Amino acid sequence: MTDKVSSLPGQDGHSLRSGDGIPLYLKLASVFREKITRGEWPAGEQIATLPDLKQQYGVARATVQQAIRILSEEGLLSSSRGRGTFVIPQAERQNADQPPPYDQLELDPRFNIRILSRTLCHECRDVVRPLAPDMGPFIHIRKQHLFFEMPYSLVDLYVPKDVFDKIPSDADQTRLYAQLVRDYSDFKNLDGKQSITIVQADHESAVALGVTLASPLARIDSTLVTDQDIAVMSHRALIRSDLFQARRTVRDFFSADPKNWRPTAKTPNPEN
Repeated sequence: MTDKVSSLPGQDGHSLRSGDGIPLYLKLASVFREKITRGEWPAGEQIATLPDLKQQYGVARATVQQAIRILSEEGLLSSSRGRGTFVIPQAERQNADQPPPYDQLELDPRFNIRILSRTLCHECRDVVRPLAPDMGPFIHIRKQHLFFEMPYSLVDLYVPKDVFDKIPSDADQTRLYAQLVRDYSDFKNLDGKQSITIVQADHESAVALGVTLASPLARIDSTLVTDQDIAVMSHRALIRSDLFQARRTVRDFFSADPKNWRPTAKTPNPEN
């Protein structure tokens, strides 16, 4: 059986739409994840059976199974033959402390990298903080990160050519550049600076990510900087909003400067 409906609301009000390039099992996994987060599926409790979920959401049995598999791999659900599927309590979740998908130093094992191009250039385009010209020439790397073989993010980054030349051939197909710059350059005491904004997909990014034109994307702008505040890597990632998740820990919450953690807004351009 295949999922034939173009739009079908579940009994709890959720609507699953096809035809936008996003697999239904990922949408269903998002719905289930939300239920766990909100406590609608309490920790330790058994969730509905596959036939019940299939009927409730109007999708194929395999779609429900794929959605449950994703949440099982995330450490949120546990299934056993003959007993059913249960919500794992927070204290028992093995994957709860895994880094988020866009973490600069670790690649989530559910992701892999596809290098699209590596190009010699003399300037850094469309990044928030270009590298200083006297650090050039640069290597512009364009790549995709794939989530279960589906496009997740489109990445453009720049590193000085003399740094790139020290990195082992094809190491960037399995490791992130923040790791590689740290491990193979002469730069020490590197810090990461990162900002997140919401943008709309243009034609190029929509095609690359398999979404419709003007779909919302999370834009992650990152730089690696030395203790002298010199940028040595500049990075931009466009991430599908339906798959994007950000996690962070705010320490010393009541005494820290709010400016360090509060959301901010762009300064309006008076010319607009």
